[in-house]
Formats: sequence, C-alpha cells, structure tokens
Amino acid sequence: MVKKIFLICICSGFICFLCVACRDRDVAKSFPEDISGTAVSGNYPIVVDETGKERELKLGDVDVEDKGVGFGSTYYVGEYSQVVKGHYYYLRNISTNKYGVYRDQGECECQFTLPDESSECYVREFAKLGKEYYALLCDDYDLDNIVYQLVCIDAKKGTSKVLSESSQDFFINSMAWYKGAFYYKRKGGTVVEFGNGHKNFREMFHMHSDDMGNKLLFLDGKIYYGSQLGNEISLYSFDLKKGTREEVFRYERKGKIIRDMMLRKMLDIDEDYIYISNDMIPRKGGEILRLGDGCDRIAGDIAHNKKYVFYCDGDYRLHRLDKGTKKDIIISGIKAMNVNCTEDGIYVQGYNKFYASGRLDSEEEDTWHALGDYSFDLYYMDLDGRHKKRIWKGNDESYAYKGR
Repeated sequence: MVKKIFLICICSGFICFLCVACRDRDVAKSFPEDISGTAVSGNYPIVVDETGKERELKLGDVDVEDKGVGFGSTYYVGEYSQVVKGHYYYLRNISTNKYGVYRDQGECECQFTLPDESSECYVREFAKLGKEYYALLCDDYDLDNIVYQLVCIDAKKGTSKVLSESSQDFFINSMAWYKGAFYYKRKGGTVVEFGNGHKNFREMFHMHSDDMGNKLLFLDGKIYYGSQLGNEISLYSFDLKKGTREEVFRYERKGKIIRDMMLRKMLDIDEDYIYISNDMIPRKGGEILRLGDGCDRIAGDIAHNKKYVFYCDGDYRLHRLDKGTKKDIIISGIKAMNVNCTEDGIYVQGYNKFYASGRLDSEEEDTWHALGDYSFDLYYMDLDGRHKKRIWKGNDESYAYKGR
C-alpha cells in the first residue's frame, strides 16, 4: 500500500513538472520580440530614450477615436484652428464684439456677436462641438475680480447665449469637452469638471504647480498630461471612473536642463505614436524620434495624419516627416508659424506683420518694450507643400483684444 502511494506521488509530481514546463514554454512564446526586433518585457513594449536607456511604455490599447475636444486659444483670434471630420475651422474678428467662423478654404460657416452682458469680455478660447460653437469669454481688466463666461453660439441666428458665469480671483484655462461634461484647469493645477446645466462643479485631481499649464488630453476614459522633473519627462493618466492616477511612461533627455514649454501645447496619441512636446514615442517600441533641434525649437503645434507628420522648426521652416520611412524634409520656404493638416492637405499660418506697441518698463526708467501683436496669413497647400493658395490675409483686425 505504501509503495502504491509512493508511486502515485512520484507520477503526480512528474505530471506537474511537465505542466509547468509547458506553461513556461507557452508564456515564452507569447512574448516574442516584435517585428522591429525590439524586445518586449511583460505585456509592454520597450522604448529607447535619448540617453540609450530602455523604458517600458505602459499605455496599452486605447480607442484613439474616443477623444475629447479641447478649446483652442484665441489670445490672438487667428490662433484658433480645429480639424473636425476632415474639415479645417478657424475664427476671425470682423468688428468690435463680432466674429466669423470659417471652414476650409474660406467658406463662412456663421457670424456672431457677443451678448450685451459680455461687452467688456474678449474671446479667450473657442471650439466647435458637434453642430454648435462654444466660447470661453474673459474680462480680466480688474485682476482682482476676473469674470469668465461660457457662451453657446447660435449659428443660424448669429447670436450667443451665456450658459455659465463665474467671478474668480484665479485663472481658468484649458477648457475641454468630453462625454457630456466640461473640464478646465485653474490656478494651482486643480482640474475641475462641471455639467448638468453647467452648475455642478467637481474637483477631479490636483496637478503639480509646475505642471498646471501643461496640456490635457481626454482619451478613452482617461485624462493624460505631461510632467517634467529635471531632464525627465513623464506621461500620466487619470482614470475618470476609478479616480486613480498612473504613470504611463517616463524617459530622460540629454544635455542642459531646460524647462520644456512645449508640454503646454503638444500632447496627442494616434495609432502609431504618442506626440508629447517635440518628441514622438513609438507605441510599438523602438527609439524616440525628436523633432527640431532641441527644446523649444518647434514653432506652433505638431500636426499628423495617417501617413505624415508636419511641423515648423525654430527657423519657421515647414517640415514633413514620413511615418514609414522616417524621412524628414522641408517642403515650403514661407515663414511658417503653425500648421494643421487633414488627410488631403495642410493649412499653414504664415507670418505677415508685427504690430509694435509700447509699454513703460518702470516708473523710474524711461524704457519701452514692444508687445507681441502679430498677424498671420493663412495658406492651403497639398501634402507636398505645392499649389499654395492664400485663403486669408492677416491684418490688425485679427486680435482677441481688438475693440476693448
């Protein structure tokens, strides 16, 4: 009897050993090197940063079509631009408190005036949401009593209606819309949600004070944002359902530590890359691509479609990078300040004129400094930078502050 029990134990142990060996073999097969030859650790691809260090990219699968809509800056009205379903939208000032929304190569979508109670406000941020347009208005003449108004624009009637108003002693910026609610950041780095008649406010999470100006990306149920500590850049996500925050990716740069202002305006994710600052992080693994020749050497944003990436370098030359071949070429000689693209063409803001205005630097010193009043021509080109067509001539009527 004892011998039988002993033999059963021996056989059972051997069978268990075979099962474990087979499992380990299958696990090894399930995590091979990817097609580019980059080793994969666990379920995550490995990305090599500028210092040569290997980093795990813990992004996982995301629905890149499930994306929120960020409001575009209109500090200068000509800054606002937005691509929606293959169409390019932009805003222009027509007269005091009157604006026009245009599409593609000059087609006027609507004109609207601000409400009477908004006569002292200027358009701070703007967005197309579905069939409607929204604007965040601001009156900051008295910095101790800043007034913000969120208005909805009736495109057919050419009027606008105040939905929500607040008087704050802090700045509101980075307005966005995602899944039935508005979001914004306020001074101190607090991200706030408001909805249900635009009256119920809820604090979501607090960013580090150094990161409060950095761009937010609403994507697939999460808020993403970038952070910098020394030469390290981190990408964080905040889960809107779970209320948890995680570090998605961290990488290091070489050279002198420079505060990266590009984190304030560039963060996006598509099927191929994470676009953060002037870096392109390959989602399948590999080396990080760096656009331009150093920190703050990109003018404007980075635009991308399925095949190409477009950007303006620090010398305001328009570049096109092929995602497949990684070939980067200059495609236009105009002084390009910003670029957007669709699958069929590109829209370029080209420098037109600088309108200088003076301010007294101090009461003691009779020193004047020029303020940055710029105007931009707007051009349409094909994806090769050819067939250039100017669709808007810049002038001094293009400012958010005009008429105040």
